[in-house]
Amino acid sequence: MNQDQKLGPIRHSLAHLMSMAIMEKYSKAGLGVGPAIDSGFYQDYDLPEPISEKDFSWIEKRMREMIAKDIKFVKGESDFKNALEFYKHDPYKTEMINDLKAKGEKTLSFYDSDWFHNLCAGPHVTSTSEIDPESFKIDKIAGAYWRGDEKNKMLQRIYGLAFT
Repeated sequence: MNQDQKLGPIRHSLAHLMSMAIMEKYSKAGLGVGPAIDSGFYQDYDLPEPISEKDFSWIEKRMREMIAKDIKFVKGESDFKNALEFYKHDPYKTEMINDLKAKGEKTLSFYDSDWFHNLCAGPHVTSTSEIDPESFKIDKIAGAYWRGDEKNKMLQRIYGLAFT
């Protein structure tokens, strides 16, 4: 696999690591979407208080600490009943699960990374050892309506840059 093909999974894995850092501070945070994008990654959050640029350094520091731990990304599957039970506290994941079921999906995929369990199609790196700890930077914050609909709640979107 060439470096360009690995960049997408690295970026997506960094979004998961960022969510792990956020969830350590805000255990009841709602998790929206968090894809890899052309310049890096982002993740949408429903948080009890606003994140600001002054928070970037602790997010990055925590992510680098996790990278050093050689955390594995392990893919698994779940049925809808178990997934809905697991995510009953998170209206965003619950909505996504119900939408996937309505679309005819038979099972759901998720990734476990240390203690973090996330509904996700992937792909990810096998381990954080594949991520250069100096290859990313938390970049900016924006507001984003859940699912891009102005009738929905405004979430906090945190962007990160990631390159080889």
